[in-house]
Order: sequence, then C-alpha cells, then structure tokens
Amino acid sequence: MGILGERKSKQEQAEEGKALEAKDIVKDPDLIDRIPDRYVIIRDDIHFDTLNKSINMMAKKGWQCVSFTTMNTKGYMLMERMG
Repeated sequence: MGILGERKSKQEQAEEGKALEAKDIVKDPDLIDRIPDRYVIIRDDIHFDTLNKSINMMAKKGWQCVSFTTMNTKGYMLMERMG
C-alpha cells in the first residue's frame, strides 16, 4: 500500500521488485522492462493460457522460468533474467 492506504500501481510494484500477476504482464508487456532485479515471482490463478503467454513474453526479453509450482488455485513461477 502507498501513502494513505492507496494501492500501488503495477508499474510501482515492478520497479520495487514485487511479485507480479501474469495477467498484468500480458496486458502491459512494458512491465517486464521495469523489473529491476535478476529474479521475480509471477503468479496467476492457474489460467494456463495467461501463464504461458507471460512466460513467452518474458522469454523474448531475456527471462527464463526456473521454477513453477501450484498451491490451491494459484500458480507461481520464478523467473530469472539471463545474461
């Protein structure tokens, strides 16, 4: 949360290295370029179409999925920036 309980924007979350939603990456691929760290967790409600799209979008920008797990109805991917 931001000042006065405001929710942080997806851009702010990416810039701070927070976990991101796969659907947000699909909607705004520029979020990928604003991730400052070498590793980031991407999560989704196990919509494999959205997960697949976000993995492929990130792969085109030099990221690799190094781990994937599910828990209840959520999927979590650990993505690593290569190079």
